[in-house]
Amino acid sequence: MDMNDGSAPPSGDGYPADFANGRADGVPDPSDEITLQEIASMLWGGKWVILATFVAILALGGTYTFLQLPTYETSSLILVEGKEGGVSSIFGEGESGVSPLASGQSNLANEILIAEQSETISRSVARRLDSVETNPYTGDDFEVLTGPEGERRTTPEIAKTLRGEGGEMTMSVSAAGGNLGGQYESADALQISVKGISASEAAYIANAYSEAYMDYKLRKSQESARSARQFLEKQVARFRNRVAQSEKRLKTFMQEEDAVALDQETERIIEQIASMEARRDELQIQLEMTRSALQSKEEELNRIRPNLAERISSSLGEELSQVQRKKAEVSSEISAIKRRQPDLDPKDPNTERARNLAKLLKREEALEAEADSLSSLYVEETIAAGGVGSIPAGKEGGGGSGRRGRGLDYVVELQQELAQQRIEAGGLQAQLNTVQNRLAEYEQELGELPEQSLQLARLQRERRSREKIFQFVQEQLQETRMAEESEVGSTELIQSAAVPEKPISPNTRLNLVLAAFLGLLGGTGLVFLREALDTKIRAPEDLEDLGPKLLGTIPNIKQLMEEELGGPGPIEIDGRSVESELVMLTAPMSAPAEAYRRLRENLRFARPDADVRTLMVTSADKGEGKTTTSLNLALAVASSGQQTLLVDMDFRLPRIHKYFNQSQSPGLTESLYDESIVDEEGIMSTQIDNFSMLTAGGEAPNPSELLGSRRTGDFLHQMEERFDLIILDTPPLLPFSDPLSVVTHTDGALLVAESGTTDAPSFRKALSLLRDVNASPLGAVLNKFDPKQARSYGYSYGGYGYAYEYQSVEDYYKEEPEDGFLSFLRS
Repeated sequence: MDMNDGSAPPSGDGYPADFANGRADGVPDPSDEITLQEIASMLWGGKWVILATFVAILALGGTYTFLQLPTYETSSLILVEGKEGGVSSIFGEGESGVSPLASGQSNLANEILIAEQSETISRSVARRLDSVETNPYTGDDFEVLTGPEGERRTTPEIAKTLRGEGGEMTMSVSAAGGNLGGQYESADALQISVKGISASEAAYIANAYSEAYMDYKLRKSQESARSARQFLEKQVARFRNRVAQSEKRLKTFMQEEDAVALDQETERIIEQIASMEARRDELQIQLEMTRSALQSKEEELNRIRPNLAERISSSLGEELSQVQRKKAEVSSEISAIKRRQPDLDPKDPNTERARNLAKLLKREEALEAEADSLSSLYVEETIAAGGVGSIPAGKEGGGGSGRRGRGLDYVVELQQELAQQRIEAGGLQAQLNTVQNRLAEYEQELGELPEQSLQLARLQRERRSREKIFQFVQEQLQETRMAEESEVGSTELIQSAAVPEKPISPNTRLNLVLAAFLGLLGGTGLVFLREALDTKIRAPEDLEDLGPKLLGTIPNIKQLMEEELGGPGPIEIDGRSVESELVMLTAPMSAPAEAYRRLRENLRFARPDADVRTLMVTSADKGEGKTTTSLNLALAVASSGQQTLLVDMDFRLPRIHKYFNQSQSPGLTESLYDESIVDEEGIMSTQIDNFSMLTAGGEAPNPSELLGSRRTGDFLHQMEERFDLIILDTPPLLPFSDPLSVVTHTDGALLVAESGTTDAPSFRKALSLLRDVNASPLGAVLNKFDPKQARSYGYSYGGYGYAYEYQSVEDYYKEEPEDGFLSFLRS
């Protein structure tokens, strides 16, 4: 009986040296795997949690959906056509030999940026809405004209609302090719979409935006042609007057000086000078127009990024200018040679002039290649020097972070055009310088003539050069007028916006499906979370997982007491008051009573190699049913014919005497000091066959020391000689050390755990305390087990499981209904 023998308890005692399966110390068994059946049982047990979460989230989703204002969206479709040439190409590429780097085709990303961020377009739409005021579809006021407080918005505020996000009406532009798909995927088309709470207003604004964008593009297309025409008209009037003045001066001079025609050599010089002067004036006009376009691009670039145009400078520019000047000089020499000898073949190696011409042509070709290479490097360096890493938000062309990529494309394109026009201007200036140098040479030759001939030659030269430039300007004016009149814009409306019939949001079906899905997911998650956080011992396997052998499972007797015993409290049995919790007396044929009998039988075989004569019953904490278990187990053992003694060793909170309405003293305390007390009549008698009881007795000054003393051990040895089994009801293990003092005098301990109340870590700690004193629990009992409650936490006990065991006991005693035929015979 003495447990302090220093040896570890054997594995067959229900409490192995390694704590059964190694899980009593909190380390899970790696072989344990949750099964599909356990998951299904867990979900079924948490069905009400899942259902409540599902209903709650579905209700929230439905409420949100039905309280949300419907949003409608409609869109128009605009084709953006790329145009080659135009007014900018009237004068050709020039003689610089450098092709433009930026084509005349519209960049769709730039068009999206212009349509979406242009203040000019949005303010045009805002002014139109402000002037119309009422929706032509419905006759109601436009929602976008009124602010959140009911105040009237100004035109800039309306424009800002249309370009913003989250307002009553918001506009967006996207490339329509991807949305069209199929053969139209690569189409250069814009989709102008408008979202709002009014379907008809969204359609009206989308169409208004489309019209404003196309008007804007048409004006921009006509602006360059209009500017060129106005400039050339002024030049035509200017050169017409200059031609008239030259003719008048020539006629007056010839009449006054009685001048005659010039000789052939003088005529040749005059013709060369006239051609050179005409060419000079042409170059000056082209240079002026190029510089005007250059200034326009610089101003546009500065509007996007201030001072960016000034930062674009490079030593390559000066080097390129020098190459262009050399090329112009070589070209001028080639032209002079060809004018003197038009039939000269540069491939003829026999003449010096032919060889010189061939060298000049090779030199011109090399300079042209060098100019092309420097032009490309200049453009690349210009873009790099411009620093197009970012575009400030809020500028037209920026559009915020969401449209930064489009703004970068636009800035790069502007910088490319700017660099190209600078290169073109440099080439024109080099040609102009060469022409002016040649003019100076011809002027020197002309200065050697006699005074009268010189004056006549100068007047004729002036008239001829002015006639040629006048003719050139007239031709350019006619071409510009034709280009302006033929300009119809580069956009075409393919599809106007229609009034949408159904809102795009809220999507009632989608929202409810998502809410239902989230409800099921959330409910399932709560069930798994509850399972993960739940540390209570709720089912028999929870107790077995902690290590000790499960000797019995006692069902909850609450329903039994309410249905058959009239609720908790004392009842009269054979003239005696007995607590209803003593089911071995109050309901001996019930399922709980049968469970105590099964516990009695399992206890007999808990230690096959030795008899259990003294048994300590305890629990981890108070209120877990150890006293009720001790009483009913003692009564069950006594009913089998064994002499049983129940001793109340719970000096902290003695209760056994209350169950039989007896006095607490004298009892154990007094018997330890005076052994003769137990022999007194009535001290241990209960008037129940084979069942004796010893109360706690008077208050003990040092309960733990007293219970662990040799006196207590000797007393129990004496009782073992008189009784077959002694059951000791002790205090709980965690609050008090009393059970650890007592267990050394016993053959083992029986731990009681209450289903749904006992905490697994607490129970594990109680086992650890017993291990520390080399005590071996014979097993454990799960008290107040309710299969229905266990199923609500995901435990399945159907079929031939625990629920069937307890229900079958109840059903066994019910009278079966008589068969209809037997009932008829008996009648």
